[in-house]
Amino acid sequence: MAQERARIAQEEAQRAAEAQRAAEAERAAQAARATEEVRKATEEAARAAEEARRIADQQRQAQLALEAERAAEAERATAAAERAATAARAAEEARRAAEESRAADARAAEEDRRLESKRIAEATRTAEAAARAAQEAARAAEAARAAQVAQPAPPSEEEDVLGAPPASLARPPAAPEFTVIQRSESVPVAEEEQVTPQREEPAAPTTNIVLMLSPIPSFARLVEIERRIQLLAPVRTLYVRDFRGGVATLALGLRVPMSVDEMGAALAALEQPRFAVQRSGGNTLELRIEGEAGVA
Repeated sequence: MAQERARIAQEEAQRAAEAQRAAEAERAAQAARATEEVRKATEEAARAAEEARRIADQQRQAQLALEAERAAEAERATAAAERAATAARAAEEARRAAEESRAADARAAEEDRRLESKRIAEATRTAEAAARAAQEAARAAEAARAAQVAQPAPPSEEEDVLGAPPASLARPPAAPEFTVIQRSESVPVAEEEQVTPQREEPAAPTTNIVLMLSPIPSFARLVEIERRIQLLAPVRTLYVRDFRGGVATLALGLRVPMSVDEMGAALAALEQPRFAVQRSGGNTLELRIEGEAGVA
């Protein structure tokens, strides 16, 4: 249940990240549009300034023209100045919008980092709790087995009624029989056979596989490896059963039935971390992590 909640939290975080990326893309598009508006406004301001200069030249050249013409020219100059002022105001507003967009992006990025750190911390706590629970269950099972072995066997029904037979009537134990075994000649084993990993008979496809991973130097590294395995498409659930001495035992639930060899091939295809199949059989798959240091 804790792993399911962690998975749901991870999916929600991914959906939130995707929504955030979409929002960032929208803000980037808005910033681009604002930049284009600023460029257009700047060009408009330059054209307006040029027009104002042209009008001023015309006014100087037309000093002897009619008063009506001077009034019309003055009116056009006023309109050009208003357009220039409007363009300047638009440029200032676009600049403020761009600054606010950058500030919002920075705040959103900081919030994403905070949520990711919180999610990783929660996943780590959940995995640690699951590992502790698995260790407690293993210790309890071991204690129960030890208690069962230490418990004396109950007396038989005949002994309860008649009592134990006297020592004088007890039958002495038979002498052990010995068989002489002739020493056979040793058969050399080829070097390739000595390095071949252990392999059991292939099993039918299943949706529940037990993974044994080693070496794993720390619990934090185990959490990171667990997150990478959960990204595989066939993986539905994954939780830690045990972790001690650099060896982790994980229960893997699949969306569709697969053989342990198929699952081993899927895990071996990962680039990071690199897995090498050590043994496969039944529903158990033992993998060695290449390039990992063991527990000190």
